Amino acid sequence: MLHVEQTMQDLMVVKSPNGSADVGDLTPVVPTQLQSGKDGLLLFQNKRQELIDERCNNIPDHMTTINKTGYDQNFSRSSK
Repeated sequence: MLHVEQTMQDLMVVKSPNGSADVGDLTPVVPTQLQSGKDGLLLFQNKRQELIDERCNNIPDHMTTINKTGYDQNFSRSSK
């Protein structure tokens, strides 16, 4: 076990030939509005439903009205 721990320590100390990684600003993000997880989940679900409703507005009411350009009925019959 000691050998494994020493190997892990050695791997962590190895310096990168490219130098240290630039990770940018490490200051934590402070939320502007504090809310419970339950409220946040509710907001998320409402926004998700709005997006789904917006997408559904583009779906035709009657599927028979869809333009079937490029659909060859003879091809589908001959493949059976």
